[in-house]
Amino acid sequence: MEALENSGPELREPRVRDVGNGLKELRVSAREGIARGFFFFHTGRQIFVVHVLQKKTQKTPKTSLELSRERMKVVKRMLE
Repeated sequence: MEALENSGPELREPRVRDVGNGLKELRVSAREGIARGFFFFHTGRQIFVVHVLQKKTQKTPKTSLELSRERMKVVKRMLE
């Protein structure tokens, strides 16, 4: 999260992947395992994290991606 906070929208692959419609995936590795965080930027550098999961398989679960997209829509509606 520190790299994301410091670099903002300039942070790119392999740390951050664009998954479409403004939703991004933050990739984090630690001794405890691998995690993914889904987030989006609002008004420049304001970051909204909508979902975090511990990675257990090679591919990100479709349900996590769908949940993240839905939560992003809800948050954006609230910000209007």
